[in-house]
Formats: sequence, structure tokens, C-alpha cells
Amino acid sequence: MKPKAKRLYELIHEIYKQPTYPLSQVEKQAFFEAAQKLTNNQERISLIAYRLYLTEEKAAQSHQSYKELQYLKKLLLKYRWKYYLGAVLPSSFIR
Repeated sequence: MKPKAKRLYELIHEIYKQPTYPLSQVEKQAFFEAAQKLTNNQERISLIAYRLYLTEEKAAQSHQSYKELQYLKKLLLKYRWKYYLGAVLPSSFIR
């Protein structure tokens, strides 16, 4: 596993296993699926970050006192820009 993927996986695992975080079933399912895809190298990190960001942002907004959720939000923002760049840049040259 690459260092970025390992770092993201460890943070997701830490949040998922934390009993004090009141995560909903939808949030837990999204974290579980992201962790599975990271361990199996099924998708790129940028795509996983893009898909997980909306779920994580809602959790971070509702639980602002949890520093790990805030850190994960920043990390996902950092990783998902590559997906945006790959999706937007080719479309600007089509016209």
C-alpha cells in the first residue's frame, strides 16, 4: 500500500473503530467501503476521496469537536483535487 493510501486508511480505521463517535449507519458504510477499496487497490485515492468527501463533510459539520474528523476532511480535500483536475481539464479542450 502506498504511503498516502496507508495514511488515509489508518485515519478512516481510527474513526470507524472509535466508539465515542456517533456515526450514522450511512457514514459507517461509506467509511467501510472506502477502507475496503484502499486495501484492495480497487480505485485511485483521488476517486475514493472524491466519493467519501460529502459523507465525511456532513459528519465533520455535525461533530465539530472531533479533531480526527476535521483532519480527515482536510486530507480528503487535499487528495480529491486530482480527480477534479482530471475530470475538468479534458472537458475544457473539447470545445
